[in-house]
Amino acid sequence: MDIIGAKHPFFRIASRRYITVAVCASWAVLEWALGSPFWGVLATGVTGLAAYELIYTYKPKPTDGPNDAKP
Repeated sequence: MDIIGAKHPFFRIASRRYITVAVCASWAVLEWALGSPFWGVLATGVTGLAAYELIYTYKPKPTDGPNDAKP
């Protein structure tokens, strides 16, 4: 299941996947620190989903070349 679009070419670079998860985690911490439990739970769930799809189960597609450019 590809809920967040993990197969999109944007996420081929590992640092982008890790930064996306880090931003989600930062958002969750901010919501909990500000005392918003509803939004904290939602942000924590998004963080878990992003970590699962972008880090734990991510399988890169084979590419045609280094730039994967098509004329």
